[in-house]
Amino acid sequence: MFIHKLKVEKLSILAMVHERWRYTAHGFIWKLQYSPSKRIVGEVRDLEKREVSFFCLDAITGTPLWQDLQKEEKWWIELEHVDQHLVFFSRFEQPNIPRHRGIECCSLENGRTLWKNNDVTFWFDSPEKVCGYKDYFEGRRAYWISKETGGILEEIPTSHSFHFVPDQQSYVRVPFPYDLYEEKNLVDQCLQHHGTDTILSATIEVIPTEQYVVVGYYTQSVNPTLNLHLNVFEKEKQQCLYSVLQENNCRYPVQENFFIAGSMLYYVREQRTLIGVALWRS
Repeated sequence: MFIHKLKVEKLSILAMVHERWRYTAHGFIWKLQYSPSKRIVGEVRDLEKREVSFFCLDAITGTPLWQDLQKEEKWWIELEHVDQHLVFFSRFEQPNIPRHRGIECCSLENGRTLWKNNDVTFWFDSPEKVCGYKDYFEGRRAYWISKETGGILEEIPTSHSFHFVPDQQSYVRVPFPYDLYEEKNLVDQCLQHHGTDTILSATIEVIPTEQYVVVGYYTQSVNPTLNLHLNVFEKEKQQCLYSVLQENNCRYPVQENFFIAGSMLYYVREQRTLIGVALWRS
């Protein structure tokens, strides 16, 4: 009876951590933004055609609300920010110069353009309005912008003290270097049992939760390329519950290749496929 109970408990834990959905884009997934309304907006770039498109998924089911959305500007535009109901895009002041200019605001639910303001640059979001700015010869000026119309409501005095609202960090957990993790020894022990001899320790990043620790790292592949790995370890028993080779033959290491929001872990595999992994029953 006791042995049977242990087997059931082990299977139950393993069943909780599982891939729930995957979404494959028509190009390289360049950027992701998570909305508090449990939506994921992605920026996809086709490097050969030099075209950019966008998609929006239900973060729990992976169902597309809209996809392959293209704007009037086919390349020099990027995803800037998402909030509860809106998506903000920014254009570039000039081709080949990564300096933003202009705001395009769209509905999160259907991708439809609601307004454009070509004169200001997106700075930050607040619950009721957007802060934008213009750069002049004598300095930068900030403005409050209406979320409903995109019109300038008022100029913000230079003496104004901003009280920033919580950004995505309040409901999205992103990885940090494992050297800063207070249970670093736990990660070392897990990787000794389940990792390889070619782990590059300087690339290890973690997201700890109460029950698990999610670990991402690179290993040396065929010189000079690297392989990117992702593991979910159960803390108490140091058991590997989920393991995937996230990307093969990387040219160089990149940080923050996964994140957690709510009960889900998200990562991009081989640059094109976004995967949602259930960590807990919800």
